[in-house]
Amino acid sequence: MKKPPIKRLKKEYEREQKNQSAKSELAKEKQQKLYLQARKVCEQAIREYDDFSYLYYCIIKELNVFDSEGNLRHKQQAEEVIETGLQLIDELNNEGTRKAAQKVMRTLPDLFHYFDVAEGIVNDCKTLVDDETLKAYCIAWQWGKAARKAKKRGRKQNAKRQEQTSLEKAEWWGEHGIDQANWHLDIQKSIYAKLDKIVQSSALVECINSIIRPYFNTSKNQVTQEQLNMIMHYHNHRRYLAGVRKNKTPMEIFTGKDQTKDWIEILFDIIEKKAPDLLVVS
Repeated sequence: MKKPPIKRLKKEYEREQKNQSAKSELAKEKQQKLYLQARKVCEQAIREYDDFSYLYYCIIKELNVFDSEGNLRHKQQAEEVIETGLQLIDELNNEGTRKAAQKVMRTLPDLFHYFDVAEGIVNDCKTLVDDETLKAYCIAWQWGKAARKAKKRGRKQNAKRQEQTSLEKAEWWGEHGIDQANWHLDIQKSIYAKLDKIVQSSALVECINSIIRPYFNTSKNQVTQEQLNMIMHYHNHRRYLAGVRKNKTPMEIFTGKDQTKDWIEILFDIIEKKAPDLLVVS
């Protein structure tokens, strides 16, 4: 139910056209009845869509790490609001949304661990800047994350504007706030680096699925452990081509050590060490 009920709107329109073009009284009566039925169904579908849209965006908002003021959201409150929203979606009497809501409900216990991680990271960031500056940076970071995830151009541009506005606000607070002596322009990088360690579990699962799914599709889901190991090696050692991690590899980010070789060179080094016969030309 992510899209408006276009089919039912179209059905209502078609019934209205037939109703207006009816010639005889009997035909008019029949078409009028069918039109009213179609309109009733359409109105119900629109109400369901509006209700779902409202609940959906309420739930999505609760998944954000920070609120609109830059405060860390409360884990318990987020859980309660999302659980209530899912229960209401379940009551919309739509089979598709009901199944989706029930599926999400089953994952709820494992969905909010990132709030615990975020609390420690935010406390760590408080040693770098004052509260108001940090809040502005937190909002900026969240908008920056939204910009990277956005697929539609309009949303991406809006998120970028919001991020820039928040960064300017953070800079103002840094220059005029209570902790001016410790603030400097490069502090944004330090704070962003810390906040980037907040990994939302759902995003992690989606990321892993998006990496592996193309291989599943081309191999008709017949993927061996060896193939999974190869995929894992590639994605751990290849360099990002864009984004905040551009020119870095996952292993460099994880270990803090530079990777001097390409992923394929590292793979050949491993083969040479563990199975040198594979490299012998027959």
